[in-house]
Amino acid sequence: MSDTLKIRLAAFTLMVVGGALILLYLSGHKPAFLQIPVFALASTYNENRFVQMVQTNAIDEIGFLLLTAGLALLVFNTFREEAREKRLAAFEFALKYSLILAVIAYVLVFGYAIFGVLMALFPVFVVLYLIKFELLKKARN
Repeated sequence: MSDTLKIRLAAFTLMVVGGALILLYLSGHKPAFLQIPVFALASTYNENRFVQMVQTNAIDEIGFLLLTAGLALLVFNTFREEAREKRLAAFEFALKYSLILAVIAYVLVFGYAIFGVLMALFPVFVVLYLIKFELLKKARN
């Protein structure tokens, strides 16, 4: 098995585990062993607290970190100097369409819900980048 394939397998594993943890969190599952104290710059659950230790269930944070790590592995897995133009074109594409989605969301979603939508746009940006980059690689080879 090539190194590239091993890295992609690790990336997909991280993404699946991270996505599963996020789905567990969204469905209300919060394991007691993940109820831990963490340092927070800001916490606004029951009360507003800033720059202090707070108690939280870390399942969503762990899930997001694993998902992000998997996406990062996919993005940087095949970095080559000769692919710079393709990467720049993919970046511009992902940025343009992520910003369009952000504007649409901002005028259609109100209240605290916008924060979740805007947070979801980060992985959307990376996925758009990866899709466009793969399409550019295939089109120019």
